[in-house]
Amino acid sequence: MVKTFVAAEHFESNVRIREVKAGGLPAAEADYTVTDLAAGEIRPERALAVMTERGGVVLHLGGLNAGEHKAMLPAFELATKTLGLTS
Repeated sequence: MVKTFVAAEHFESNVRIREVKAGGLPAAEADYTVTDLAAGEIRPERALAVMTERGGVVLHLGGLNAGEHKAMLPAFELATKTLGLTS
């Protein structure tokens, strides 16, 4: 699922996907870069995918530039650690 999400991004490259745990749940996380032709820059992005009984969930971290992405990374990591299923 995370491969499909990343493939839908425009001008993605340097894709690295790994199996992880998100709040104890099996998940896949992708780190990759996106080339923003309008801004003339390459910026990092990250996505986390988890499958549930009701379907898949993707948590995405982008940002306007590399600095904003880096500043938001702690929030993404906290969301990953505290992710869990509810009934």
